Amino acid sequence: MSYVSQYGRCKTSVDQKIEEFAQIASTFNIGLLHIDDLQRLTDGVRKQGILVINMLIQLANVVKVPLVFSGTHQMVRALAGSLEAARRCSSGGIEDLPLPANSNDPHFQLLVKALSAYQYVDTPVDFDENWRKKLFDLTLGIPAILISVVTQAQKIALREGATSIDISHLDRAFDKNCALLKPALHALRGRDPNRFECYEDLLPAKTQLELEDARLFKSRRAATVSV
Repeated sequence: MSYVSQYGRCKTSVDQKIEEFAQIASTFNIGLLHIDDLQRLTDGVRKQGILVINMLIQLANVVKVPLVFSGTHQMVRALAGSLEAARRCSSGGIEDLPLPANSNDPHFQLLVKALSAYQYVDTPVDFDENWRKKLFDLTLGIPAILISVVTQAQKIALREGATSIDISHLDRAFDKNCALLKPALHALRGRDPNRFECYEDLLPAKTQLELEDARLFKSRRAATVSV
C-alpha cells in the first residue's frame, strides 16, 4: 500500500485520523506531543473549542503519548469548560511560568547570556549588567520581545555599517518595531488590574478562572429564567 493511498484520502473521520496518527507515533517512537497556543480555543464558538478538547483527549487515549498543553493564562478558561480536560491537567500537573520580576532573575540572565552568543556584527559586545537592565526595562523579560529587540538592533547596526551594537540601537529597535506592544507593556509595568482588563490574555490564571465561573453562572441563570 502506497503512502498516498494510505494517508491521502480526502474524506476520513476523526477516528480514522487518530488511528493513523497512532501508527505514525508508534513507527517513529514519538515520546511526547506538545500543543501550544491552546488559548486560541476561546476565540471561536465555545462548542467548537469543546470538540477540539475532546478530540485531544481521545488522541491521548488512543495514541498513548503524553500531552503537554501550553499557552497564555487565557487557556485555563478553555480547559475549565471541560471536566475531563480539567481533571487530566490537574492530575498531570500545572506549571505556571511567571514573568521575571527584575533583571537579576536567573532565568532572564540565562536567556540574555544565550542571546549574546548570537551577534552577527564584527565585534560582539558583552551583555553585562547594564545591558541586562536595559533589555529588561524595554521588554520586561518577555522572551519573544527580547529576541525581537536584539535581532532588530543588530539589523540597524549592520545597515549603518557599525562594527558592533550599542544600547542606543536597542532603543531605536524597540521604538521602531514594538510600538504596538507599548500599551500592553505599560499595563504590565503598572500592574493595574483596570489596565489588565483591556488585555484579557494578560490577566493571571486565577482571574481567568473567576471570569469563566462568572460566565457559566450567568449562562445557567439566563437558561433558568428563559424556562
